Amino acid sequence: MSVDDLTRFFAWFTLLNYGLMLLSWLIFISIKQTAMRLHSATMGVPMDDLPRLYFQYFSIYKVLTLTFGLVPYLIFRFAF
Repeated sequence: MSVDDLTRFFAWFTLLNYGLMLLSWLIFISIKQTAMRLHSATMGVPMDDLPRLYFQYFSIYKVLTLTFGLVPYLIFRFAF
């Protein structure tokens, strides 16, 4: 696998993951109360805790995508 292939892979990996995160966030914002009722009922989590858990989910997803997608892309893009 060449450096160009890896650069392309990490570019698409980052783009797709950030796109998925944005889509998830937009869907969540549009049906927030419904999602909170559903998750509270099915998982037994109090509704007061859900905003913090959602924020943690999106934060962790963003950091992992940054770490394993964007950083390798930038390294391959500018170092080689």
